Amino acid sequence: MSKEIVFSAYKFNLLPYENKNLSFNFEGEDPDFTLKKDRNKVFSSILLSLSTHKSDKNMFKLVDSEKELYLFKISNKKNAHIVDDNFEKTTIQSNPYVYIVVDNDPKSQFIFISEAAEIFKTVNSTKNILLAVFRRHLQLEILNIEITEVFDKKDFWKLAKDNENKINYINIEVKKPNPFDKPKTMYEGFQNFAGKTNAYKSNILLRAPEKGILKGINPKNKDLVSLVEQSSESGGDIKIKIVNIRKQISTNSSVKKVKINESDLDKNGDKLFNMYMETFRV
Repeated sequence: MSKEIVFSAYKFNLLPYENKNLSFNFEGEDPDFTLKKDRNKVFSSILLSLSTHKSDKNMFKLVDSEKELYLFKISNKKNAHIVDDNFEKTTIQSNPYVYIVVDNDPKSQFIFISEAAEIFKTVNSTKNILLAVFRRHLQLEILNIEITEVFDKKDFWKLAKDNENKINYINIEVKKPNPFDKPKTMYEGFQNFAGKTNAYKSNILLRAPEKGILKGINPKNKDLVSLVEQSSESGGDIKIKIVNIRKQISTNSSVKKVKINESDLDKNGDKLFNMYMETFRV
């Protein structure tokens, strides 16, 4: 029977590498506009170059690629203890691995990392390895990368419902670049304003009047629905303050999960895109 694998969803953003020789023209367009358009092409070349990447501790193997999708295995070298045919204990090197799915479509930019605590202690441990390797290659192209958790929108709405009439304020963080291809909402003007600066993160704070509570925090509020979607899909965060609870609640504690049978990951490359669209698409 095929083993079920659980993936955590992450958003990646390709950004200019901070360099004192680069500047931003607030009166016009970003001077690296051409580079901005080609960022995903550069990243695609890097992903293909990692097909046989090795380090002292980890190995990358590109299992499949189709369109802008890349399926990797990343191993974490370990020593395994076995008993040989002579009943002698011996140590051999083992390379247990996790799966990585990278969606490099400029309108998506997601990474899915499989969970395996016996291989990597946490999913974030795997993410940090990816971050280090990607940054090392991207820096040569005057680029940088950020990888952040994608929170599950359902958990936000459940939290809002469970605490109806108890919310003091909501702080919604949105990151860019982000595929602003949703229907026009109140957020469009804000996005246009933020787009004229080099801000990577933008926040919208909804605060109740003094000693009051926020109203309209529900899925009937279509503008709020759009903001929550933008925050989640851009790898942002939402912080909520509940009455009589000192600490803020953060959506980053609720990472979106995707489950799939391992046998589905071993299908032929011509089925990779269909598998992704059916299973992983956020």
